[in-house]
Amino acid sequence: MPRATIRMFLTVLTVLMTFITCGCSGLISRSGVSGPGALSNYKTRTEVNKKFGKPDDTRTCSDGRVVENRWVRRQTGLVLADNRPQSEPFQFMYDSALIFAYAATLGLVDIFVVPVAAYESEKAKLHYAFVYDEAGEVLYLYDLAASPTVQFDEAMRPLVLLLPWQLKGGECESWTACLTDYAQEARRRATCLGYTLCADEEQAFERMFAVGEGVDSGRISREDGLDEIREVLYARPTQ
Repeated sequence: MPRATIRMFLTVLTVLMTFITCGCSGLISRSGVSGPGALSNYKTRTEVNKKFGKPDDTRTCSDGRVVENRWVRRQTGLVLADNRPQSEPFQFMYDSALIFAYAATLGLVDIFVVPVAAYESEKAKLHYAFVYDEAGEVLYLYDLAASPTVQFDEAMRPLVLLLPWQLKGGECESWTACLTDYAQEARRRATCLGYTLCADEEQAFERMFAVGEGVDSGRISREDGLDEIREVLYARPTQ
């Protein structure tokens, strides 16, 4: 049998044994969400609690919104597969050794892999806060391990994405009204986070109000107004 064929056979067999016979370590590695982005798939408090269980901590903001803090398990790479060498000759040796180890121990080698998989799983856990409105809908979420500035950015992201769509689609009674609602909601989220808005962020609100008044009065076209609003929204104020 050609050497290349043997190498391909060993590679395929390694993958199958890693994913099928590695047992508990594989289950541990594959448990949890794929990453932070997957957390936004859950839209209500009921869905979040059904998926992740009871929160580690619950508090209520001054405006009545409920905040739940929870640790969320995140998927990690399979310990044996992720440590496979990149160099082809070493891959052959690694695959051969792995197959021998599993065959010789009837899969019991996994006993030594489980503690490593468990450690990696614990280390990869996400610590997030979910904030709900009065109806139990998820308003926003943020990483509790991040800096206050990043947390505020994460809390504001849904609003930043929504505002241009509202203005462009004519969803607002007036631009001034929509922008006023946006600023008020931003302040509510900052207060709930315990975050102090910097001078640049307050000036950004004032700039948006000026644009809104200009569009409402006809001095600024909607297209130019949207460009200016997007410029303000996507600028990162300094603190």
